[in-house]
Amino acid sequence: MANVTLKLAVLFVTFYLASTSPVNDNRQRRELDPDMFPVSPGGRGPFYPEPPGYESPLAEINMATEEMKEGMKFLTNYGYLNEENMQDEISASIKDVSAAIKLVQYNYGLRITGKMDESTIEAMRRPRCGIVDVIADYQLSGTKWEKNHITYRIENSTPYLTEQEVRDTVRTAFGVWSDYTPLTFSEVRDRGRTDVDILVEFTSGDHGDNSPFDGRYVPGTGRGQNLAHAFQPPRDSYSYRIDGDSHFDGDEEWTLNTDRGVNLLIVAIHEFGHALGISHTPVLGAIMFPAYVYQEDPCIHPDDKAAIQKLYGAQEVPNPTLPMCSIAPERCNTPEFDAALRFRGELFFFKDEYWFRVNGRTGRISGPDPVRHFWADLPKKIDAAYERVSDGKLFFFGGDQYWRYDGTTPEADNPRPISDFGLPVTSIDGALPWRPSGKTYFFKGDQYWRYDEENARMDPGYPRPLAVWRGLRRLGRVDAVFEGAAGDDHSYFFKDGKYWKYSEKLYRIARGYLNGKDIATEWLGC
Repeated sequence: MANVTLKLAVLFVTFYLASTSPVNDNRQRRELDPDMFPVSPGGRGPFYPEPPGYESPLAEINMATEEMKEGMKFLTNYGYLNEENMQDEISASIKDVSAAIKLVQYNYGLRITGKMDESTIEAMRRPRCGIVDVIADYQLSGTKWEKNHITYRIENSTPYLTEQEVRDTVRTAFGVWSDYTPLTFSEVRDRGRTDVDILVEFTSGDHGDNSPFDGRYVPGTGRGQNLAHAFQPPRDSYSYRIDGDSHFDGDEEWTLNTDRGVNLLIVAIHEFGHALGISHTPVLGAIMFPAYVYQEDPCIHPDDKAAIQKLYGAQEVPNPTLPMCSIAPERCNTPEFDAALRFRGELFFFKDEYWFRVNGRTGRISGPDPVRHFWADLPKKIDAAYERVSDGKLFFFGGDQYWRYDGTTPEADNPRPISDFGLPVTSIDGALPWRPSGKTYFFKGDQYWRYDEENARMDPGYPRPLAVWRGLRRLGRVDAVFEGAAGDDHSYFFKDGKYWKYSEKLYRIARGYLNGKDIATEWLGC
């Protein structure tokens, strides 16, 4: 076993040092059948007790770094690895660990490499539902309620909301699912009733269901990421008294109508989806996506609607509690983009609340995917974005505010007013970091400003007319702009579905780009 342990440690070093890769496109929900419902690594129900004396064989492995331990913990906690994966032959272990990582990448919309790269570690650290994502070779049956009227009782509350706020939120969350099915729900307040279907409870730490909570979530660390979990409906052949029950981590700061803390409505809709029999989905933007994503205006994805109706049939109300999510833009039929960003060697084109992603090395294209699955608290429309040359920090602009990120981790004081930069406008059209000087250019209409990042102040003598940039006068304004990759001494300006390549050495439009070129054809593979 010692030899296996050493080789596994080397394996994870290899996985972790791999480069970041783009998202995998064309994800869709797997067929909703009993095999899709999560169970524990031991092959039992999601949080039902393991047999006496059970101990994961992974406890024997002493990983070399905290991040390696973290990766292995995620794979086992959320069902991607179990004791059957850990065999005496190292070749089998390598294959199984790589396959597990690939499935994480698929479920989180990442490039499927089988390597524990930086983007995979970041995804593993996101706050999420405690339900496992993968099941063992175990057939489930009867994973839906065999009746249309379901009762629930709220056992307690959270100190961060009033009891009435919790009661109203729970009722709203159940109502989201009844809007599209024949299901109806009613609250039972009688504590003496023992026939209540679903119990809703706020609890902390180890609370007796083999799925202990882990304290308040700490952004960027993976600590406290388990926000809530729920049990499946009763099965035909057997049932547990906690079938359908939904537990919320009492240590979290549960909130409503703010991006602070954790939004109770969003999490409750998700958990009640599990309590009704819906599994996780790899579809980004869906309520049943495993990771928590704050939405200022929550919506129901067509994938969620299809899932619940497959279980219970369709019956819709004229005015649903939540609207259907907006239709994502088409890659080859988007006349203009709101913003563009070069980040970690990849390009992001933003349109409304979605982005398309282009790998700078391979040219592989993915999307559309929701912006908030990477940068959770951004507004629905982004005006501009850039990566600061000096430290790689990301800046996003929307209206008269901006947001800062370290990778995908937000700064604590987001958002802030764009007046911090000395900008005398209420919004901008584009932002361009200029490598030769380390300064940043901001564009608005037919004017631009130059910002001194090192001294955190606007340079004197600005704004200046866009016409100073030779060849750009005809644009009048820009939709988006970003700098070329390392070794590419050009900047790229975008407007109305076209782009212009600008030489940073000659200070003029590059040869062949005077009239611009088509974005969809040149960048998005159309």
